[in-house]
Amino acid sequence: MAEFDFNSLSAQEQEELRRQYLMNQAQKQLMSPGFQPDMSQYEFKKPENIGQAFGNVLKNQVLNPVQERLGMREPLSSVVKKMQIRDMQQDQAREFLNAANRQQLQNFFINQGQDAGIIKNLGLDELRSIATSQMSDPQTDPFGVTTQRNVLTGEQSVINAPPPELQEFLYEQDRRKNRNDQTPSPYRMPYPNVGNFTPGMYKDELEGLKSDRDITKNRAQKLDDRAITRIDGITTPIYQGMADIGGQRANLNQLSALIDAGAQTGFAQGFLAQARNLGIDLGLNVEDPSPELVFGAISNLIALPLVKSLGSNPTDTDLDLILNSAPSLSLTPEGNRILIDTIKLKLDRKEIIAQALMAFEDSNQDLLRSNPVGYRQKLDRLLIEVQNSEEFQKKSVFQLKAQAASLLGKEPDPAKITKGL
Repeated sequence: MAEFDFNSLSAQEQEELRRQYLMNQAQKQLMSPGFQPDMSQYEFKKPENIGQAFGNVLKNQVLNPVQERLGMREPLSSVVKKMQIRDMQQDQAREFLNAANRQQLQNFFINQGQDAGIIKNLGLDELRSIATSQMSDPQTDPFGVTTQRNVLTGEQSVINAPPPELQEFLYEQDRRKNRNDQTPSPYRMPYPNVGNFTPGMYKDELEGLKSDRDITKNRAQKLDDRAITRIDGITTPIYQGMADIGGQRANLNQLSALIDAGAQTGFAQGFLAQARNLGIDLGLNVEDPSPELVFGAISNLIALPLVKSLGSNPTDTDLDLILNSAPSLSLTPEGNRILIDTIKLKLDRKEIIAQALMAFEDSNQDLLRSNPVGYRQKLDRLLIEVQNSEEFQKKSVFQLKAQAASLLGKEPDPAKITKGL
């Protein structure tokens, strides 16, 4: 590695190197504590008794002067001089650094184009104040807000800020100009009249957009309201039909038990006793009622009220032909068995649909809140899928209808039966 040759530097480089060296030395001088004597031996301690007072006289008037003459301790006057020299050296270093800083700031501002005559007459504090408060050139953003930045700290200051409505207009105007500038053909500009664009025109545009949004929102709200009404029209009857399904199954079990008991004992003599054993009172006060009287009581007390409690459901139109014939079917054992199978099928269907609906609602709560129309459409599809499922169609309604028609002495109409299916 070649040795450093100071003499090979230019005069300006040599002067800069000397100045940098002197600045480093001055900074070290200020950072160094310098001469720090032990002043404890020169401290005066106030005596607490007469003995300590005589000790102070002896030490200060006799021992200290003797030790100084014999060279056993440094005189106080010498210590004070050393401290004065230290303070003077630090003052010189501080003055040198201040002068160097002043020169640097002067050169900085003169290089920026400031008047040299004015700059050279300013002191260090004045130059520092100018440096810390120096601002950049004003900058205006697309919103029309004009700011300046402190060159030293980077702090941003707002010089001018238009009202919010005007800021929004200026930003939109700038955006449209940029879009036009990006279009290669002047005949296909997206905003050909941007030069005549005014805040009033922009306000009219916004009001028109708001009106369009309000119309769209109102239309969407009406669609949502109709969808929710449709949803309620579907779900409410389903849940209402499930409210008394336990009681309906209990009545169905009673009817089934009566028919099974009658099949064993007959529906005449002894049947009322058998019915009472099952906990059923048919309200007949005759000892040996005729079968017609018994089935009339069964029809009026159990079968017909049970059919009536089932209500009407659009999903069970294929069962209506049988249930509408309940007054006639309930008067014979065979007819009651057809009613029992039909009612059981209807109750099973209620539970299938209700369970599918509850599962659907649990998994589509967010869809109902965000898009009622989509929720209604999905619910309609669910009901169609459930009604066409194998579980829903597990019993042959066609066979039940044929049995009912045969029992009632009617010739079944295949076209009506198929339509009901």
